[in-house]
Amino acid sequence: MTSNVDRLDDQLRRALEGDAWHGPAVLELLAGVSASQAASHPIDGAHSIWELVLHIASDYDLVLRRMSGDGRPLTAAEDWPPCPPASEENWGRALETLQRLNEKLRQAVREFPAERLDEGLVSQSPYTAYTQFIGITQHNLYHAGQIALLKRALAAQTSPPAADRGAGWGESMARVTGIGGVFFKSTGDPKALAAWYQKNLGMPIEPWGGAALRWPEDRGSDGGVTAWHVAKHDSQWFAPSKAPFMINYRVDDLDALLAQLRAGGVEIVKGPDADDNGKFAWIMDPDGNKVELWEPKKG
Repeated sequence: MTSNVDRLDDQLRRALEGDAWHGPAVLELLAGVSASQAASHPIDGAHSIWELVLHIASDYDLVLRRMSGDGRPLTAAEDWPPCPPASEENWGRALETLQRLNEKLRQAVREFPAERLDEGLVSQSPYTAYTQFIGITQHNLYHAGQIALLKRALAAQTSPPAADRGAGWGESMARVTGIGGVFFKSTGDPKALAAWYQKNLGMPIEPWGGAALRWPEDRGSDGGVTAWHVAKHDSQWFAPSKAPFMINYRVDDLDALLAQLRAGGVEIVKGPDADDNGKFAWIMDPDGNKVELWEPKKG
């Protein structure tokens, strides 16, 4: 039978990392957010995404402090810490801190005596340990909703006007503007699969478990384009994989990458081939998914 502390541990994980019943968790919403986006204020009078992340982290600090017997309340500066300069390094550090504090609290909760859940942590707070632990999940998801609204406001600032949407769209019709992310399940250990992509393909895995690939870093002559296509049901394009999809990754130097892959023991299924669009090769990941590698023509 699952204990109450184990259930609390699971809810704390879901609220931050994902698989929450309500929708996207905090780190899922933060996926792909850049430092400049996190620091901006797209809604007048509202906190930035970065400020919210630091504030969420402060709540972990507060409960961990109380678990150690320290009943001091957070100061204003501790509750809403000032943001550092908006660099990707500082933003990555903020996300790492948030994830580390979540893991630290979950470990403390797992070790907490179940018989004390209905007792207070410190005399200065009227709330029980259980209320404060589950309250962290509520606090996470309350601010997750605000992050979602801020992301929508950021998207509205950069979306093209209706007049630029092309013929046939109609003035009130919304449209897809690009691929915002690629998400798929692992058949085994997702962290191990992500580590394989990081080791063999240089995927820049971030603390939240995924990667954000930004077009300005691409050197292709097309300026950065994502192809989208629906294959026939009997297509052998993805073979020998049995998965109904294949992900194409743009790479900067296909020949060098293939040499690295061979040195690392990764089999090249096919290629390199070349056509008017550039050079291509295909490999299989540890889960049996076919991966297409594409070096676009340089400008």
